[in-house]
Amino acid sequence: MNEDFLREFRTLKRFFIVFGTASFLVLILTVVSPVIHVLVMLYAGVLFAVFLTGLARAAEKKFNFPYRVALGLVLVSLILISLLYGWFMGNQVIKEFSEIQSKVPRAGESVRELLKQRGWGKSLLSISNETSKLWSLGSGLVGDLTGFFSETVGIAVSLAFVLVTGIYLSINPWLYMDGVLKLFPINHRPEVNDVLNSVGLALRKWLIGRVVIMAGVGLLTTLGYLFAGIPGPLALGLLAGFLSFVPFLGPIIAVVPAALVALIESPFLLIPVAIIFVVVHSVEGYLVTPLIQQRTVSLSPVVLLTSQVIIGTVLGIPGIIIATPLTITVIVIIQRTYIEDFLGDSVKVLGET
Repeated sequence: MNEDFLREFRTLKRFFIVFGTASFLVLILTVVSPVIHVLVMLYAGVLFAVFLTGLARAAEKKFNFPYRVALGLVLVSLILISLLYGWFMGNQVIKEFSEIQSKVPRAGESVRELLKQRGWGKSLLSISNETSKLWSLGSGLVGDLTGFFSETVGIAVSLAFVLVTGIYLSINPWLYMDGVLKLFPINHRPEVNDVLNSVGLALRKWLIGRVVIMAGVGLLTTLGYLFAGIPGPLALGLLAGFLSFVPFLGPIIAVVPAALVALIESPFLLIPVAIIFVVVHSVEGYLVTPLIQQRTVSLSPVVLLTSQVIIGTVLGIPGIIIATPLTITVIVIIQRTYIEDFLGDSVKVLGET
């Protein structure tokens, strides 16, 4: 009888611990909402540190270098690649982004002129009070998207914060890990350390896989637009590559500026834009991603879309950007602490083979 009571008491205690932790996180999220942008950038810095650490450890294992020497080589390599790209492509990319930004607002008039030439288009324009509102909303979103690249000062500050934070974290990750572990009771620190290592492993695999996908999407999109004669192929390909960091929603957002620019030049250019979009993301979705996910991390599309909507609602556009890695973090913590430790069940933890 006493054993049953103690077992039920421990179960109830664990439940309240989990419930209390979740409530505490919600409370913290409410309190820190004024500085949520800084916290999002901090999390982005942690992701960059995880990425650098993964590359450094791979170089350390491959070439038998000390960790910090391997990290230095990784940083020098990334800097050289960035400088070379900027030297050969930078001016052209900036010029193309400026042209795209100037062309997008004219797309509204082009659409209206095209609609006036069609019977169904005239009917659509006759009820265009709501249509114009939708168009204004869409063009406004695209304007914000292209305008984002012109806010160089804000972008530079945010990017510098993420890069510097990531580099400092990656130089001595053990120091910061020990600092986090100090927040927990001594007898629970080994378990917390295992959970943090599992989170780091899952994020590292997902990030490296995602970078490969981003590079592939950016390259294929650039080549496709270049051969199809779409204006601004470098800028649009770069945009497609970066936005593919966000699964599902990113590629859809990236094709909007390309479609608008193509529409301004010639309505017939919408056909190659659509073909390139379908081909590139079919290759990515059915060939590249499955091969990469065999060695990295895969999530259900329903889970990804739901997390993007929920986190995007709370945090806005930055939340949509970090939704997938944040979801991976939460899922791994739940798998290790709730399913394995609390429920005592076995589960294949994300990132672990």
